[in-house]
This record gives sequence, structure tokens and C-alpha cells, in this order.
Amino acid sequence: MPDVRSPSAPWTADLHIHSKYSRACSRDLELENLAWWAQRKGITLLGTGDFTHPGWFDHLRENLRPAEPGLFRLAPEREAEIGRRLPPSLQAPSLQAPSRGPRSPRLLRRPRAPRAYRMAR
Repeated sequence: MPDVRSPSAPWTADLHIHSKYSRACSRDLELENLAWWAQRKGITLLGTGDFTHPGWFDHLRENLRPAEPGLFRLAPEREAEIGRRLPPSLQAPSLQAPSRGPRSPRLLRRPRAPRAYRMAR
């Protein structure tokens, strides 16, 4: 994630995130998944209100480190793991493969099925 100490960097924040301990929420709402999706979407600051739940509070205490007054960030080993799971275009420069130039939009489209497998119109 971007350095939280950089005052000139713009922040995109989502300050109302629930945890897996909230009712009707996914069991996958753990810090690693939240941080992974935040990086994919360009969100640099996440906030949660479920810290009063003992299980979520323990999870936060185990996985977060103080960044500056009132802000925390993931432990460095967790951040590195998330960075490796991101698509190459979203990884930190030190984790990226050498650039091969801009990608063609056609490469991002879903491949069509061979003609023999398409349904008749």
C-alpha cells in the first residue's frame, strides 16, 4: 500500500468496512482479503467499526502494526504476501516483471468459443 506518511499522495478511503464477525457478511472478510481488494481498487485507507468484537480485535492486534498516530498498517510479511498475489500491473515496482509496453484491450477480452461449439442463431 502507499506510504501513509506521504502528505502529498491522494488518499482514497473506505471507512465503513465490516468483518467476518458481522451479521450477513462473508466469512472471507479478513484483513488479507480486505487489503488485497483495496489495492486492486486503489483504496489506500480502510476503516472498520467491528473492533469491539473480541475475535476481530484479536485479529487486528495480531496483524496490524502502528504506522502513525491513529493509523495502522498490515505487518510487513502480510503486505509482501498480498503484493505477490496481486496481478502484475498492480504490484509494487520491485515485484513486477519487466514491462512489455501497453497491453492491447483485445487481450483482456474473454476468448470466444470455437465455431463448432456456438449455438445456432
